[in-house]
Amino acid sequence: MNGWGYLLQTVCVGAVSFLLGYLAGRIARDVHRIAETVTEQGGSMSKTLPRRTVLRQRLHASAGQFVIAFVVIALGVATVVQGVYQSAATRRIATCNEAYANALADVIEARAKGNQAAQDALDELMTTIGHLAATPPASEAEAAQRREESRRAVTNYVTKRAEIKALQQKNPYPAPPRESCPH
Repeated sequence: MNGWGYLLQTVCVGAVSFLLGYLAGRIARDVHRIAETVTEQGGSMSKTLPRRTVLRQRLHASAGQFVIAFVVIALGVATVVQGVYQSAATRRIATCNEAYANALADVIEARAKGNQAAQDALDELMTTIGHLAATPPASEAEAAQRREESRRAVTNYVTKRAEIKALQQKNPYPAPPRESCPH
């Protein structure tokens, strides 16, 4: 959910909660007022308060309600601001980790292909050496030919390993998120 969606959801929930709380408070006051005016059967009517005292009580109650409403609204705004800030921070960390994971996958893939080529070259070298060493040479010319094939196999392997090392230097591992992601 993006920041605006979160903001809209929080404002709507806050507004509905405030409205329900306000209505519950009004109902409680009305019930209390009715209870004060109703007397038990056969009892005497209580004295009515002077108009000025009733007005002062209502103003005092309204001021208290205003303070409570202000606190609730301030808490709602603080919650929305904190939620938007937290959402942005979470999105920033997720984006950084995604970039790291993609870079790491690319490096691993490139290095794996290179390592496979190096392993193939080593297998070819070992096969060549094994084949040449399986039987003794029949003549000096065959021995010279075997030395040349061995030299080519070793040279090929060393060349492949140099290519792999260059590939590894060209594809270094990315810095880990603890170093590359802003805090």
